[in-house]
Amino acid sequence: MSSGKTARITQEYLVAAVDGAYLRPPRDYSPNKLWVSLQSGKVRSATQTEWESGQLVPQSSYIKGRSYEPKTEEGVLLEGKLFRKSGPQWPILGEHARISPDEKWLAVQSWQGQDYGNGDIIAPWGKPGRFFIDLYEVSSGQRVAVIEGIHRDDLRADVPLTVTFWLESRYFLVQLGSHLERMLVCEVSNLGLSRQDHAAALAQADAPEPGRLAPAPQDHFIAVF
Repeated sequence: MSSGKTARITQEYLVAAVDGAYLRPPRDYSPNKLWVSLQSGKVRSATQTEWESGQLVPQSSYIKGRSYEPKTEEGVLLEGKLFRKSGPQWPILGEHARISPDEKWLAVQSWQGQDYGNGDIIAPWGKPGRFFIDLYEVSSGQRVAVIEGIHRDDLRADVPLTVTFWLESRYFLVQLGSHLERMLVCEVSNLGLSRQDHAAALAQADAPEPGRLAPAPQDHFIAVF
């Protein structure tokens, strides 16, 4: 599990492993600390002095400061609006909704597939399922992007939904891979790009797997892996 800091004059993040994933702040940080750019994916070593000069950045994986948002078969109810899910099932593990620290953005999580974790069925290891993340602007109720992924490494396809979170109300992160060695980063400030500009940006990125583009309202797109 990692924890983020960022220096005041840079857009890079300082990252380290932590002891106690659910403690805020963590008890202890790993000796190895790194600079990470979420835009380029580049990683470089950081010094202890650089680490101490950084500031803790807001992270949010749960809805805070209010009663937990109810859900229906169709979606999540928040501030009198229904935020619909794309998948047919709510997560068995993980949360059905994650809100950004500034409460401007909402991620609605769902999945599709067979539950092989209940012991009633012999699990065909590696049988793919799908997970879905719908990103909404809370004030308007508008869906701005849809993330659709294929997952094969666990008994259910909702497992990746347990390791998603918001970072600084700017990025929504999805940790991927059997060892969480990969990460999908969605920058909400870039969701207004045109179809052509966004496709060009994706073509320049190092995608972990071949992908296609999935449409969302108002020409907002995100890669499907």
